[in-house]
Amino acid sequence: MLLSQGNLRDKPLVDLTLPLLFVRGSKDSMCKAGIFAAVKARMSSVDLQVSLMDLLPGFDDHAES
Repeated sequence: MLLSQGNLRDKPLVDLTLPLLFVRGSKDSMCKAGIFAAVKARMSSVDLQVSLMDLLPGFDDHAES
């Protein structure tokens, strides 16, 4: 699910009918929760699971600047 100049490119995800597992980071700036929820509601996968992960303590201390 990519945003490019304000255009959501979600058609490939919406069209999938395979079982899917998404692992999202709670602070992922490239996968906003509201946008993801709207796309998820339109998906036709027979088995769709989403796991929300938080950063481990101290993990973001090692991010490149």
